[in-house]
Amino acid sequence: MIEPENHRAQRFEKKKKEMIKMKKKALGIILSVLCVLLLFSACGGKDKKEKKKSDEAKVKVEKEESEEKEDDEEEEVKLSPEEGTPFTTEAVRDVTMGPVTVHCQWIPFESPYIVDDIFSGRVAAAGDRVWILADGKLKEYQYANDAVTFVKDIPIGDGYSEITADEAGNLYVSSKLSNNAFLRIKDGNIEELAKGIGPVKMQRSGNVGISALFDIKKIVVADGTATAQDWMPQEYDIISTALISENYAYIGGRSEELDAYIVKAYDMEGNHLLTFGEKGKDGDDWIAYVSQMMEIPEGFFGIDANMRDLYIWGPDASVLGSVEAPDLFGARYAWIAGAAKQDDGSILVALTQDRDDDSATELLLYRLSGF
Repeated sequence: MIEPENHRAQRFEKKKKEMIKMKKKALGIILSVLCVLLLFSACGGKDKKEKKKSDEAKVKVEKEESEEKEDDEEEEVKLSPEEGTPFTTEAVRDVTMGPVTVHCQWIPFESPYIVDDIFSGRVAAAGDRVWILADGKLKEYQYANDAVTFVKDIPIGDGYSEITADEAGNLYVSSKLSNNAFLRIKDGNIEELAKGIGPVKMQRSGNVGISALFDIKKIVVADGTATAQDWMPQEYDIISTALISENYAYIGGRSEELDAYIVKAYDMEGNHLLTFGEKGKDGDDWIAYVSQMMEIPEGFFGIDANMRDLYIWGPDASVLGSVEAPDLFGARYAWIAGAAKQDDGSILVALTQDRDDDSATELLLYRLSGF
């Protein structure tokens, strides 16, 4: 039986529509797959970028840690005092301070004097003897021909911080610790003069000294004992300076009126005679902290330890001249730890100075003359 022509045409048209429908469906599936692939590819690219960034950051951190480790290793490789280069400078310098040409002589030790505490260096002198107290250890030297030769260690116990000597060659050793005795070393013997007196600076006469642990006291030494007597009134909240010379006692602290540090000079009866730094913080005589004061023919010699300046004042406390420590001593930024007058009127000065290679801190000794 032959299929009618119209039936065959209808069936062909139906099949054609089904094929078109299947093609559209297949195309939709293909497009969906492509979208998924594209999305996956995009995500994968992003992950790769993130991973690359993460890897780069990790490498950067590892590099920084490596550099820090190298820096730490370099810091750890510190030279010992024996491996380092000792301090050296010109043997002699002449510097003008007002009316005086100061002759500065560097006095090297036989071997570098290494210290731990830069503030601890003290010096005392009498005759041909020089004593150094640093890091709590007391050493005696012989001074001759602008050189010092080690003589001996002197055992004094712990906690001592100040030394002064009188013209007879007696050495006085004191401490801020109240339970430490005030000592006198006489003819090689160590004597206990008193307890609870505090740090003492003695006159070169050896009869009178000054202490200002809490209150200002006159220290009188007689018959192998020392007694503390009330002296001038307490004018400062904190006493920063308490020194003594042949004819004056010096007390320094912050003046409320001037809003500045000053030093007042008194006679042995406690009468106020002079004021150093009385023009205040804006004056040409301004000082920060005076650690040493001595009488010289021109008036007074003093050291401003905080500013590393040395001064000559006239008899009326006016500034005649000054010099910065590096210009006088040839030391970069030394702490001026102590000073002592010798029998001939010259002055020994002890400094502490870090070496340029940081291998150690040295105590340095200089002699100033020309006053």
